[in-house]
Amino acid sequence: MSIEGKDLTTNFTAVAATFNNIGPGLELVGPTQNFEHFNVFSKLVMIFDMLAGRLELFPLLLLFHPVVIKEITEKRLISDFKMEIKMRFVIQRVNSASVSVDDKVIGSIGKGYLILFGAGEGDTKEMLVPFADKIAKMRIFADENEKTNLSINDVNGEILVVSQFTLYADCRKGNRPSFVHACEPVLANELYKEFVRLCRQRVSKVETGEFGAHMKVSLENDGPFTIVLDSRDFEKNH
Repeated sequence: MSIEGKDLTTNFTAVAATFNNIGPGLELVGPTQNFEHFNVFSKLVMIFDMLAGRLELFPLLLLFHPVVIKEITEKRLISDFKMEIKMRFVIQRVNSASVSVDDKVIGSIGKGYLILFGAGEGDTKEMLVPFADKIAKMRIFADENEKTNLSINDVNGEILVVSQFTLYADCRKGNRPSFVHACEPVLANELYKEFVRLCRQRVSKVETGEFGAHMKVSLENDGPFTIVLDSRDFEKNH
């Protein structure tokens, strides 16, 4: 627009007025003037300014900047991790398993499940029931035809439950895992005890580790056969 030879005030306020849709400018585009004396090219520029300002085009374009996209994606992933994944269980079909603290065996089982239990932020006792039901009813033991068709009660199996907050390790940034999404210890212990109680209502023998202790776990995985359960396995039912 400056190529038309108009003064700076006229050019600046013409662009400001059209881009921000705030009314008249100053000098040749003041309250008693209009834009008719601009050539076609200048008018097209100001038309674009009006559209860009009204549609907030520049903030929209900013959203597609690689840095902004990366920031939004990372926050979304963290949100998904935090809000969608509730409770985690690693279930291993074993021929035997035991857990020791200070070289003393505090829990051992024969054929059955070694279950690693992890609780996360926002987890509640009410969420435990469907997990306990699912674990008791899962058919992952072989029948007479070597088909995985029998539940733990069908084979008189046993359960060893070990608490493990490291199931909530977040390894997306850096090389040192973060555990910020794991449930705080007091509540996690309550949830752990409640899960054990629910398991004992469904299976005849349930052994445990020691919450918060440094434990050594030994097992003979049969298969190997390992299943991971979390809240996403129940989304269609809730």
